Amino acid sequence: MNSRRIGTALLGAVGVGIAVVGSRYLADPVGQVPGYVGSTTLDPAVVAGNAKGVRDLAAGGAVTVLLAARQWRAAGWFAVGAATIPVGDMLVVLAQGGSVLTALAVHGATALVVLLAGVLLLRGSAPATVPARGRRAGRVVTSAVGRV
Repeated sequence: MNSRRIGTALLGAVGVGIAVVGSRYLADPVGQVPGYVGSTTLDPAVVAGNAKGVRDLAAGGAVTVLLAARQWRAAGWFAVGAATIPVGDMLVVLAQGGSVLTALAVHGATALVVLLAGVLLLRGSAPATVPARGRRAGRVVTSAVGRV
């Protein structure tokens, strides 16, 4: 099994999973927050829950679209950048006095899996070739000074 297939499988699972999480936050933002931060003693705001739901749904949707379009390299770069989202979530949980176990096991682990999937997709796909300057679609472009 090659890097692209493993990366695709991992990122596909993350994409579907985070879209489900986002949908749950939109449907029941207050009820989902204790599982997100590992504590039931917080006073969660509906606005914060909705914001997380929209963010997760959008991120999962972006991953799904890139994979469906077979844009492996773009999906890889997106994943590398998007790995900062669960890192941020982990830091929020820790800063708010939430469960260290939840912060690391849920958000830290998610960040690692997303980063790993992104790196695997980047390793398994070649960068796009860029035509040489002055060349378009295989034609030689001439300038006033001569051939380029």
